Amino acid sequence: MNPVSVIRRALSAAIGVLASGCVGMGQDGIQSDRYVLYYCDGGRKLRVWFQRDRATAVVDLGDRSVSLPRLTASESGDYYSDGVTGLSVKDDVAVVEENEVVTYSACMSG
Repeated sequence: MNPVSVIRRALSAAIGVLASGCVGMGQDGIQSDRYVLYYCDGGRKLRVWFQRDRATAVVDLGDRSVSLPRLTASESGDYYSDGVTGLSVKDDVAVVEENEVVTYSACMSG
């Protein structure tokens, strides 16, 4: 495994641990205006807490939570990523990808 991969995995693990503690504290603990519940294909659910300025999204993936910084914001939607997990949000629709594979698709807020 190359050094960049090792560093990326270590950072992802650290962010996951920190984010899981934040999610456990609820909305106020992560300084969030709200969380959004999405209903996805296959009967899956996805919860996302957005920081007040929407610069960060904390995504609850069921078995773990990840804190994702916003990388792009445009009229075509926002994209959050830590290099491993990505969240695309446009209006009421969200998609999550992990390791470049879509794991939550056609997620509609509700």
